[in-house]
Amino acid sequence: MAFDRNASLISNCLMETSSRVPLISVVIPAYNRERLILPTLRSVLGQIRQPSEVIVVDDASPDGTVEVVNAFARENPSLHLLCVVQSLNQGVSAARNRGIREASGEWVAFLDSDDLWEPNHLELMVAKLREDDADIVFARAMKFQSETPDMLVRNWADDYTSAEEIVRVMIRTNYILPSAMMIRRAVLLEHGMFDEDPRMQHAEDADLCWSLAAAGRRFSFVGEYTCRYRQHANSACAQKVKLYQASMQCYQKHRNNPRYSRSDWNVGCSYYQAKLARALHESATPGALREMAAAWIKQPFRVHRAGAVALLFLSSLLPLMRPVTNRYLNRFI
Repeated sequence: MAFDRNASLISNCLMETSSRVPLISVVIPAYNRERLILPTLRSVLGQIRQPSEVIVVDDASPDGTVEVVNAFARENPSLHLLCVVQSLNQGVSAARNRGIREASGEWVAFLDSDDLWEPNHLELMVAKLREDDADIVFARAMKFQSETPDMLVRNWADDYTSAEEIVRVMIRTNYILPSAMMIRRAVLLEHGMFDEDPRMQHAEDADLCWSLAAAGRRFSFVGEYTCRYRQHANSACAQKVKLYQASMQCYQKHRNNPRYSRSDWNVGCSYYQAKLARALHESATPGALREMAAAWIKQPFRVHRAGAVALLFLSSLLPLMRPVTNRYLNRFI
C-alpha cells in the first residue's frame, strides 16, 4: 500500500515537472539546400535539450532538398522531423510562416537551413525563458565562411550585455538573427508573423523584431555564443544590393515606430542607405549618388559620406575616377 502511495507521488511529481517543460518546435525554411542542410539537421539532432518536433519547410526547391531531409528523418526517427513542401516558391517569410502554422509547440525556434547550433543552444534558451517571463529569447551568433568553417568571427552584440541594451539600439543595427531566436507561437500569431512582401525579404527579421518591440513584447538575452551563421556565395548577406534595398523598405515601414526616436531612426537608415549606395556603385547599378546624398542629408556631420557624395558625382562625369571612388567607399563606408 505504501509502495502504491509512493509510486503515485512520484508519478504526480513527474507529471508536474513535465508540464513545466515548454514544447519547442524548430522551424527550418529551405530552398535549394541539398548540399548544406545535413549539417544543420545534425546540429539539431545533437542538442542536449531536444525539441518536440522539427519542421522543414521546403520552398519548392528544384534540387534534392526534400529527398535529403526525408532520408535524414527515416534514419533518425527520434527527432520527429517533418518535411512540408510548398507548391510554389514564395520566399523565406512565407516558408517560416507555414512552419509556424504547422507547429504544435508553445515556442518556435528558428534555424536557417545553412546555419548551425551549438549543442547547448536550446538548453540555454529554455533556461533563460524559465528565468525571465519573456516573449522572445535570443542568443549571440558567430559568423563563418563555408570555405573555412573553423574560423569563427564573434561580432554580434559584443558590446552589449542585456536585452534592454540591444532592443534600445535595435533600430540602428539589428543584432538579433533568426537562427538565434525563439519566440512564443501565440505572440507570432497575434502579431502577424513575418512580412511576406517580396520587397521586405532579407530584412523580414528586423521588421518582426521592431514590430514586437513597438508592441511592448518582452525580450530576453542569452549572453553566450550558441549559433553559427554561415556566409557563402548564395547566402542573404552575399546579395548586398537586395539586402540593403530590403533594409530601406523596412526603415520606411518603421518611420513612425513609436518605440524609437526619429534621431535613432535617422542613424540606422542613413547607415544602411550609405551601404546601399556602395553596393550599387560596386555593381555598376544606377542610383548610387542619389542614395549616398540621401544618407548624407540624414546625418550631415558624417564627413566621410560628404566625401563619398563628391567622389560619386565626379565618377558620374569621369569614369576614370571609379577606381578611386571604389577604394574610398571600401575604406570609409
